[in-house]
Amino acid sequence: MKKLNEIKQAILKKLGLNALVIPVITDSFGTAMSGQKVTLDKALSISAVWACVRLLSETVSTLPIKIYYKNADGSRIDAKEHDLYKVLCVEPNRIQTPVKMLEFLVASISIKGNAFFEKKIIGGRLIALIPILPQNVTEIKLLSNGKFDYIVIENNKQRVIKEENIWHIRGFGLDGILGIDVFAQGKDIIGAAQASGEASSKFFESGMSISGVLSVDQVLKPAQRDMFQEKMDIYRSSKNSGKMMVLEAGMKYQGIAINPEQAQLLETRGYDVEEICRLFKVPPTLIGYMSKQSSWASSREALNHQFLTYTLLPILKNIEQSISRSLIKPEDRDKIFAKF
Repeated sequence: MKKLNEIKQAILKKLGLNALVIPVITDSFGTAMSGQKVTLDKALSISAVWACVRLLSETVSTLPIKIYYKNADGSRIDAKEHDLYKVLCVEPNRIQTPVKMLEFLVASISIKGNAFFEKKIIGGRLIALIPILPQNVTEIKLLSNGKFDYIVIENNKQRVIKEENIWHIRGFGLDGILGIDVFAQGKDIIGAAQASGEASSKFFESGMSISGVLSVDQVLKPAQRDMFQEKMDIYRSSKNSGKMMVLEAGMKYQGIAINPEQAQLLETRGYDVEEICRLFKVPPTLIGYMSKQSSWASSREALNHQFLTYTLLPILKNIEQSISRSLIKPEDRDKIFAKF
């Protein structure tokens, strides 16, 4: 830790700065190549995104995490009288249970690439972990002493939380300071899904517009055409499908099958699901996408094993080591550890 702080100080000195400000992306992730503005609410309204985030957060939250004492012979016993055991395994705060705390933690990492909790300490004892919405952390300042200050906005007020009073769990990242914002990185994938979703909704909303054509052996007058158009509105939209149409004056109806462009739209929606699953490292079959044979594994048992190995295990190890680094005192790390 001392060597790391020295490296940080050397970087600041080289840049000629007393503090380096690192902005954190808010709940707006920018405009995708499809022209769609990707926000947190819009992204979570996509069923594949919602299902992936829920699958990861709910699965991890149901795995019990415990605090153990390490014995000299390599065995372990529950550290039930330790303060950290009570916080992580019994009551993290006044609002959340341990399951809901882990749900929040993993969902934050899955969406924003970072999760934050404020440590409440009284008399040197950790008594609670208060969740902080990732989008409320607007800046991280790297100070000249090598430590961080976290700038948090709550109730339209800004406050500073010192590094020693915050538990910061980082997802996959490149600079060691922040995890990469998943939704911002995948905004083009999510934006494409939003666009295809809107296009398909308009396709079904217009109902009769692609179902067929009516032909008549004479040219209609403007008034006749307007009157006929008003009558045709009765049959528009998918909710009016199945109504019987009366044809007059020798009119003939010719049905039209779904055209290649519309068929391509339906294929695109399936491809969007696969792309979103790839973004979260989730097998499509685990979120109910069954249109294609999964290439992950040949059996459900093998699929679950690979999901655990390649998707869940990195998350679990990250949380365990973050607990050791941020919540366990340095002098106790040889005696106490966290384990799922």
